[in-house]
Amino acid sequence: MDLSRDEHAPRDERAVAPPDDFYYASLYMAPPRRRALRVFEALRRAITDIPGSCSDRGVAHLKLTWWQTELQQLAAGHARHPLAHALLPLLDTKPTLLAVLEALLDATIRGLNVATLGDQAALVQWLVQQQGGVFDYYIDASAPLNAEQRQALIDIGALLELTYALRGLRQQRRALPLLLPESALRAAGLSADSVRTASDSRPLAAVLMPHAAQLRSELSARCAALPRAVRRQQRLLVTLAACAGEALALTEADACRVLERRIEMLPVRKLWLAWRIARWG
Repeated sequence: MDLSRDEHAPRDERAVAPPDDFYYASLYMAPPRRRALRVFEALRRAITDIPGSCSDRGVAHLKLTWWQTELQQLAAGHARHPLAHALLPLLDTKPTLLAVLEALLDATIRGLNVATLGDQAALVQWLVQQQGGVFDYYIDASAPLNAEQRQALIDIGALLELTYALRGLRQQRRALPLLLPESALRAAGLSADSVRTASDSRPLAAVLMPHAAQLRSELSARCAALPRAVRRQQRLLVTLAACAGEALALTEADACRVLERRIEMLPVRKLWLAWRIARWG
């Protein structure tokens, strides 16, 4: 399986384009930083989307193993995939990015053996372990942060992933682990298998609605706890959180019918949020 020749593979940062939240969240950054972030985000997605895009766990493992070889090629300066090739110049100034991707890939492979996780705190902890290095890269290192603020931003990154998984449940439910709280599923008389085989969102509403509300509340609380100057400096994650919060509110208003449709904000609203946070925090 030669993934480097996949005609559908995204090419450099164009994989992050309108109306993508990440496009708007990175819009008001210096061009070199913006390009680096978009290339890295596109490559991150190429890896983390694999479990949800494969109905067969063996195929997912095969694709992730291919990426292990590709990262080894990248380390040697011989990348084959367009995204890995686009990342090569970034390694000259940020060589630790390769270790971040290797850790992400290893955690994604290990996740293929994890069916569910206990509660939302356990989900956040797992995502921090899996992608903490990614979220840390998205933090602007030029601004002083205390340990509590840095951890809040990393937690925002994990909560964002849970938000994307909820809103994209129709595809994400094929992945392992299922990014819904196992405790909430059990309380509603559901299981991971019942989520994966559901043809309608209504039987899942007892889990999805409170989960969406809790995610929206926690995203808002973590952003509000940051000083305005920090929110402005760390505009990438803060803008993504603002977009995610509003998208969750729209999804809740639609009774979390996430298996039937995906509710999106208007691009002009995302643009306004990005501009407001870049200017005012």
